[in-house]
Amino acid sequence: MKTTHIWAITGMIGFLIGAAPASCATEPLSPGNNWGIAPADSSSFYRGIVSAYASGAKKVIVPPGRYVITQSSNPGAMVKFDGLKHFTIEASGVTLVFPDLSKEALEFYGCDDVAFLGATITRGGPVTSQGTVTAVADDGKSVDIKIHSGYRADLDDPNSYKDAHVLTFYDPHTLDILPGTFDVWYSGVTRLAPDTFRLALRYALSPDTPITAGKYVSWRNTVHRDIGVIGCAHMRLDRLRFLGGTGFCIQEFDGDGPNHYTYDLTYPPAPPGATVRPLISSNADGFHSGAMRHGPVVENCRLEGMNDDGVPIHGFYGQIMEATGTTVIIRLVWDGPKTWRSGDSLTFLSKENVAGIEAKLLSIEAVPNYKPAHPPEAESNFYKHPHATFYRLTIDRPVNPPYQAFVSDENECGDGFVVRNCTVKNLRGCGMRIQASHGLIEGCTIEGTTYAGILLQADPYWFGQSEYCRDVTICNNTIRRCGAYMRFAAAEDAALCLSGVHPNPIGIPPLPGGFRDIVIKGNTFIDNPGTNIQLTSVIGVRVLDNKMIDPMETWNEPLDKLIDHTADSFKGLGIDKGALIWATQCQDLQISGNKVVRPGKYLLHLVATDATVSGSGFSDGVKAVKK
Repeated sequence: MKTTHIWAITGMIGFLIGAAPASCATEPLSPGNNWGIAPADSSSFYRGIVSAYASGAKKVIVPPGRYVITQSSNPGAMVKFDGLKHFTIEASGVTLVFPDLSKEALEFYGCDDVAFLGATITRGGPVTSQGTVTAVADDGKSVDIKIHSGYRADLDDPNSYKDAHVLTFYDPHTLDILPGTFDVWYSGVTRLAPDTFRLALRYALSPDTPITAGKYVSWRNTVHRDIGVIGCAHMRLDRLRFLGGTGFCIQEFDGDGPNHYTYDLTYPPAPPGATVRPLISSNADGFHSGAMRHGPVVENCRLEGMNDDGVPIHGFYGQIMEATGTTVIIRLVWDGPKTWRSGDSLTFLSKENVAGIEAKLLSIEAVPNYKPAHPPEAESNFYKHPHATFYRLTIDRPVNPPYQAFVSDENECGDGFVVRNCTVKNLRGCGMRIQASHGLIEGCTIEGTTYAGILLQADPYWFGQSEYCRDVTICNNTIRRCGAYMRFAAAEDAALCLSGVHPNPIGIPPLPGGFRDIVIKGNTFIDNPGTNIQLTSVIGVRVLDNKMIDPMETWNEPLDKLIDHTADSFKGLGIDKGALIWATQCQDLQISGNKVVRPGKYLLHLVATDATVSGSGFSDGVKAVKK
């Protein structure tokens, strides 16, 4: 006798709450029917699940135990499930160990209505190495590092450390990221002893840097996914636990969605002989959503210790190579617009990144071996990306976009996302980096980030990630000690930031209209060192009933006092770093009912705006209270 188990994915209806139902039918198994799956035979994990599915079963219960997966079921991921539908994998009490750091661990590809429940996923130990600074050169151009006991002394292995040569520094007493520092990029490695290395730095440290002998330091390994959810819809990954990760612990990409995620990411156990626990839990993002037709539901997650962002959600920009009438040739830097479809809405930006003309996509086709007629401009890091694919778009009307401006598909940016009741803490990067619309961030705690706690920012130049956000509510969150790095990326260092500023030679906030209809309500900001809310390029933003506690009691020095390099692209922006709330290029900005408790000595202005801002509440929308 067959029964059906219904599970629900909480989705986004309207503006705040709704449901996007899906179901996973289950079939009870006879006692002892484990499809040959047993911890003693690690290959049986994949083989047994595939056998159960092929037999017509709707559910498989994986016997509890520790499965060390050392043999790959395909050339890519160690375990890949392809095309599963209406199926449940119950793995409570199961630990899956994927010791090969050079491969993705587990992938669901082209699956629909599949639940993966209860498992613990680990790489078997720390994913990278770490150490203590023993010396900083007098000229600031190098640092010496002694590897911590028990950790790998392989910093000079180019295969292990080829993705990002960046150092992150930590307080040796609290193990928190060292305040007032920044990403330190190294360009060369010299082994001084079996466990000691000298790293040549891209930019020289100044004598004022807090990076001194005795500070701890860590760095990421080569990045790979731990679980990929690729081209999938109506997935449910629930009750999972990651003990360390090699990259994006979960990445969804190029699918219809909506998918539901509830899991924890924390530090792996220290290796034998170690006296210091791992400083990094994961090489990159705790969660990552890209090019999804419907955004994810990420709720009740705890993500800590990442070496990059906590929760990014975005689509992808195309860069204009040429345009004639209703035909446009674009370049993309990732896997191509697999989710761009006929009938989608496209938005073309001006060269100044102002949100511009919209058009309908009629058709799209690849253009092999295309060569742009003009050389790339040096300012565009987007153009320097090694992956390049070209496509011909046919649109419903001529828009005449300028060469190397950008276009996004509004239907593949993860719209309708929900991030609810999550904790994201102690990471290098932003707590949440959102480039999607019609979404909700509610009831979350974001703590101990190096850049913004919550960042809404279109990013055409660095990674080609779209788009500006519209119709987003950010409510009832706690944002604590965010922006621990120095005042570096002026577009990213506020505790909560809506930023149209991009790190390129233009260096100016685009005109209002990219961001629209944003509500920032009922949030609590605690002990943030810089500007608490920064707003640019918005029409219709509401800053209502937020509380700022102990703001700007500390101050991080500007970057040019710490290294021999100045962020030229941010000069002249006019950002008032003494302002609790700062805005430029905004229309219909309403500030009301906000309170500040125990303002710090570096807070000079409650609200700072310029002549480009219109709205209300600039003089009375924030009031100081005693408690």
